[in-house]
Amino acid sequence: MALLLTVLLQLAAGLLLAPVIVSLLPLGRIYHIVYALVLGALVWLAGLLVAQVMKAPVPRIATLVACIIGALIGVSVVLLPTFVPATGPAIRLISEPLYLLAGALAGYWLVR
Repeated sequence: MALLLTVLLQLAAGLLLAPVIVSLLPLGRIYHIVYALVLGALVWLAGLLVAQVMKAPVPRIATLVACIIGALIGVSVVLLPTFVPATGPAIRLISEPLYLLAGALAGYWLVR
């Protein structure tokens, strides 16, 4: 039950809260990096919140770092068409924030 609740809250935070928070920040060229940092922190905070409520083991700082690294890997996938133009059509099939969210979730659950 805690697993399902954690994943659902992390998805909701990543899909609904992250765009709102990032839109409030003045960004220029570092848009994707800040988005990855915000998304990694939100995924970790959602896991921390569920752990506190469900009396489950609390995610550590290493899990936060893994979330951020995973989201940054998602940024590298999003920016790949900049360096390898042939990958553009394949990568643009999925919305850019989903790559970042998938990376953050993978980082969280691999370390967790």
